[in-house]
Amino acid sequence: MSDQHIVERGSSSDEEDRDYVTFDFILSSRIGFGIYQIIALCIVSLIDFIDGAEQYYMMILVQVLQNEWKLSDNQIELLGSFYFVGLFVGAIISGIFCDWFGRKNSMAIGCFLQLCTVIWTSLAPDYSHMLAIRAFYGIVIGMTLPIGILMMTEIVPKHIRGRCLILTQSAYMLGKFYLLLLCVFFMDDLSKGNWRAIAICQIFPCTIMSIGCLFFLDDSARFLVSHNRIDEAVVILNRTGQKNKQSQYEPLTQYEIESLKKWQQAKFAKQPTTFNTFKGLFQGSNFGITWRLIVANCVNSFISSGTLFLLPFYLHSSGQGFFELFLATLGEVPASIIVYLFIDVQSVGRLKILNGTLLLSTVSLFLIYLIKEPFLLGGLISIKFFSRFTGLCSTPLISESYDTIHRSLGLGLSTAVGRAMGAISPFILYEVYLFNKWVVFLIFASLAFITFLVFLSYPVDKTSKPLDQDHTQEIITKSRQQSPQIKINHANEDTTSLLSEQKQNQDDQTVVSRSALKDQNQD
Repeated sequence: MSDQHIVERGSSSDEEDRDYVTFDFILSSRIGFGIYQIIALCIVSLIDFIDGAEQYYMMILVQVLQNEWKLSDNQIELLGSFYFVGLFVGAIISGIFCDWFGRKNSMAIGCFLQLCTVIWTSLAPDYSHMLAIRAFYGIVIGMTLPIGILMMTEIVPKHIRGRCLILTQSAYMLGKFYLLLLCVFFMDDLSKGNWRAIAICQIFPCTIMSIGCLFFLDDSARFLVSHNRIDEAVVILNRTGQKNKQSQYEPLTQYEIESLKKWQQAKFAKQPTTFNTFKGLFQGSNFGITWRLIVANCVNSFISSGTLFLLPFYLHSSGQGFFELFLATLGEVPASIIVYLFIDVQSVGRLKILNGTLLLSTVSLFLIYLIKEPFLLGGLISIKFFSRFTGLCSTPLISESYDTIHRSLGLGLSTAVGRAMGAISPFILYEVYLFNKWVVFLIFASLAFITFLVFLSYPVDKTSKPLDQDHTQEIITKSRQQSPQIKINHANEDTTSLLSEQKQNQDDQTVVSRSALKDQNQD
């Protein structure tokens, strides 16, 4: 059978003629979703699991060390801020590391450093050491979090990409429950207990994550293709296909390998320098994405870091403890389930869900400010619900916004600027809390409404759509002239209808089969 197939797709107003199939088509139709992506999902989810546990650990640690080491208010603010300063630095590093060393190598380095820092935390002798540990741990977490999101975004077929990212992010919630469980065994209340034993228990998930990353993960084939490392990408794609489909998998044909080369030339022929990639974030359609993501991440980080920092103070001042903290965290469970069910439904989309939850979150925060103490626990539960809802919806939306060339640096930049705002949040909000603890919720409500307005005009929503669109018609035309015997007529893969996507795939399979039968008859 010939490796060259005649594949005809439906026409559209943006119809182009190409003589190759795209990476997304090969990933969805040939490689599929299977055991490899499930293993990768479990490993990458541990990054969010540890981050969730660490956020709650930091929240409780501040209260404990204030009593145990007799820390002043300024020292408490510094302890909370240094972690977010580290997150800012780590987020910047992640974008550069990912493009220089690849997704897997960057993640492996981050996992190993994370393990070392957890061990260091359990041995911290005094406040100055703890400040350094918090800053360095923030750097490590800030570096690994975007890499995990990038990895899952690039290795999963488009029809299930959103749900996989939701499952990854849901591990963040499980990490919080894990930390609360440890607190039951090692803490007396929110202000005293054996915090070193809790740090030691964090070693186990870090070790599992490090081993899994080293021995069970491959680099992102999409990233390798974008950097013209086609042979390495083909090896990884074939290995992934064999794991997913076992004996039913057939290695990529020469035609498909040539298609990857032509797709790379069409989409990534001009490899920009790091400076030009950074500059490209503020040019053309990327500009509208970048400034909105920076504003949204700043607001989200300010609210989330402020909430985590102040939550134990609110509960402690109201005579509440771990049970109430558990109930507030429980509000995240239904949010994860609902988002998982709807995130990949193209008729709904990421933006509609996100905007709806931001509006409801604004209302909940404003109600706490108005009703105050009687609504505190119910309000905290609703805040946890809507904040988790917002975070889960925004993750796939943000990670899909840029193409592969700009994705790591764009995600790293917007995350880094947001983390910087999170670093100053404790300084500002703790002073507001001391002045009037209810005004904090009025500030949060105003910021949540600003985020709603920002996303109301967000220009990109790639729900169940290809990550990278081809724009270089000149290269396509030149390639078609060099290979006139192969012709592929297909619609724009960025179709606005899931039904149209399914019909295109069915047409692909039908005509490929017809071509195979024709080749056999000729033989």
